[in-house]
Amino acid sequence: MPLRRWYQIALLVYVARALVVAVAGPFPIPFDEHAHLSYVLHLAAGAPLLPDLDAMRLVDLEDFDRWSDERNYLNHPPGYYWLLALLAQVPASDAALVLGLRLANVALSTGAIAVAFWMAARSGWPAAAQLSFMALVVFVPTLPVLGGIVSN
Repeated sequence: MPLRRWYQIALLVYVARALVVAVAGPFPIPFDEHAHLSYVLHLAAGAPLLPDLDAMRLVDLEDFDRWSDERNYLNHPPGYYWLLALLAQVPASDAALVLGLRLANVALSTGAIAVAFWMAARSGWPAAAQLSFMALVVFVPTLPVLGGIVSN
């Protein structure tokens, strides 16, 4: 089978695993999903282009219209969060919002994996090294989890 086909299969395996997490995974998953969602919702609520990271709080998990007194500890640049904040403007229940943001992250992470595979295919590595790379990427246990939740 040509390597290109193996890359396609590996990408499909990744997508399937990330989708299982996105659709069936409990909320919030402990990989900081609560903090990442809070960042998105902070921006969606009308934060300036460069938000004051020290002013951000964690959203109340029982009602996304309320904020807790607990400070959001994330200090990441806002690009990813602005992208998802655009999606958070669409009226939806809290559960539908989380699912929509998770599915957006599956799409973004799949794109990133596809770029990594595209680069590996052009790297000049021998076939065995490329197959090993595919397997490592696809079967790292945390990668589809991070790709399937609200997380940068």
